[in-house]
Order: sequence, then C-alpha cells, then structure tokens
Amino acid sequence: MSPHQHKQAYTQREGFAIDYGREIENEIAILQEGISKHSHIESQYPARWLAIKLLEGDSDIKMRLQVLEGGKEILALAEKSIAHLEEIYGVDADVIIADHHYGWINGLVKETVKRTREDRLTGSDKIDQIVTHRLLGIPIFLLAMWAVFKLTADVSAPYLD
Repeated sequence: MSPHQHKQAYTQREGFAIDYGREIENEIAILQEGISKHSHIESQYPARWLAIKLLEGDSDIKMRLQVLEGGKEILALAEKSIAHLEEIYGVDADVIIADHHYGWINGLVKETVKRTREDRLTGSDKIDQIVTHRLLGIPIFLLAMWAVFKLTADVSAPYLD
C-alpha cells in the first residue's frame, strides 16, 4: 500500500467524532463546505479535522493555509465562524473547543474507569484526620507528650533511688 493510499484509508475509516453541540457543529459544517470547494486542500487534510483546527486558532495550520490556493478564503470563513461562536458563548473559540474536548474525555473516563474501594479512607487516614485537626491537633499532641513523659518518669523512678 502506497503512503497516499494509506493516508486515504486512514482518513476514510469509520471512527468517532466528538459532538460539539448544535452551534459549533453548524460552524464546522460551514467550514467543511468551504474546504470541500478546494479539493487540493481537502486531499491534504481531512475537512472536519481542518475545520476544528481552524476554530481552535491553530497558528501552524493557518500558516500552511495562507500559502495554498483558496487558503485565504477558508481562513476568512474561519474568522467569521470564530467571531460568531465567541459572540454566542462569550469566550474565545479555542476555549470552547477545549472545553468540549475535556468534557468528552471526562465522560469517557467515567464510562470506562471503575473505581475500587481503595477510594475509602484507611485507618491511618482516619487517625491523621484526627491528630492533624485544626483545633484538636495541639491538645492531642500535648496529651501524648505528657503520657510519654509520665511513662518515662514512672518506669525510671525505681532506678533513681
């Protein structure tokens, strides 16, 4: 399989796509449509991936597109989409995309990772909570020091006479 065929097979494979919500998905679709008008760009980059990278504001992708024919048109379309999303959400578009990525990852972790009973407090943890308490810690420490002193004095008393 040639590298070009391998790339096509990889980009056309069945996979998953993060659902970014109605507004973002609409902007991704608009960008994908603009990208599909330039087959030489679409042959280099998967349209959905490129649309998401443009919404994230990826500077490397922007530089690569500027030198390609039709790239400036796609960049202008991306800027319009970014402005629209920022107007709706009130934050930068890259933050919106990152938030959806982390939300998807968090959901995936919750679905796949099973928590064990190790999350419960051990006996040592319970003791630590008591002896390091803000209010009770110092009195407990002083009581322990008095007990050690008393034990030492009582045990050594017969040997002092």
